[in-house]
Amino acid sequence: MESILDELISDINQAESAQVTHYICLGVGISSREGSYRKLRVEKNEEGKIALGVDNDLHYIGDDCEIEKTGSFEDGGIDYEIREDGILLLLLQLQK
Repeated sequence: MESILDELISDINQAESAQVTHYICLGVGISSREGSYRKLRVEKNEEGKIALGVDNDLHYIGDDCEIEKTGSFEDGGIDYEIREDGILLLLLQLQK
């Protein structure tokens, strides 16, 4: 059975465009940064994780992260929420 991380990788690699929103906890509040990518491609590193983020602010996403998928390419796009210890790190919006 394919893991949710493998499904995320497959969906990213099939998408024509990706919008990444990276949430940053500043201690006194939360800030966000966005980036748009065309034909983004990812693969697992030797630790079985992928790196996602905006500019140089990356998070390593593995099977230990909470990954929630909604939507489908047929319905206009896929959204992924990626959390660590219940804290939202990334919102990923994919379209074909």
